[in-house]
Formats: sequence, C-alpha cells, structure tokens
Amino acid sequence: MSSGLVPSRLVFLNDLPTLAPGVKHYDIPTGTLTLQHAYPPSSPGQPYPVALADVNLLLETIKSTETQVGEWVNVMGYVKDRDASTDAEASAIQATMLWSAGSVRLEAYERSVEQWKQIRDRKRSSAN
Repeated sequence: MSSGLVPSRLVFLNDLPTLAPGVKHYDIPTGTLTLQHAYPPSSPGQPYPVALADVNLLLETIKSTETQVGEWVNVMGYVKDRDASTDAEASAIQATMLWSAGSVRLEAYERSVEQWKQIRDRKRSSAN
C-alpha cells in the first residue's frame, strides 16, 4: 500500500474508472460538481462516464461561472475511494485545483488526447 499520492496525468473522463469535462450539475449543500463528457460515443442506453468532484477545499476561490451547467473546467486532484453514499458508477475526485477551460474546440481536444494516449501506449508496449 502506497503512502503517497499518485502523480497527476492527463486522462479523459471515461478513463477515470480504470485508474480524476463539462459540468452537468453543482450540488451546493455538498460542494460537489457532477462532471460528464459525452465521449466516446456510447451505445444507446449506455450511460456516459461521470465524475463527482468535491470542491469544498476550493470554495473561497472558485468562481460561480465555473459551477454553471455546461461549463468546461480543468480539475486537478486525486481520485478518492468510493463509499456507500457515492454513485457506484461515478468516480469521486477531491479537487485541489479547478479553473475554466475557456473556449474548447471539442473535436480538437478529443483528437489531441487520443493521439497522446496512442503515443503513451506505444511507449509502454515498447518498454515491455
């Protein structure tokens, strides 16, 4: 069991369940942002990945625009263990930094992250 935090890395929201997008909902009483990115295209009836970001540590600095539905945000933090009160299908993140992604060219973003993942995977396979 590791006593330190895992280093950060760039991931799609749908990569989190295998391991920290846009705001779908902000629950003020709990300080939780529900993040969802409709990628990759899923089969009909299959839900898109969701992450629940606990922003309580950021309440003094977070901007109201960063919690609006549809806003794209960058989140840094660490993946928390799931507990019984958390949606079993969602990844839980303790956010330590959050900022607006600004104007996102979604297709370019998705293409860039896919290319980065392919390069990473090739490096991993050649190292083995």
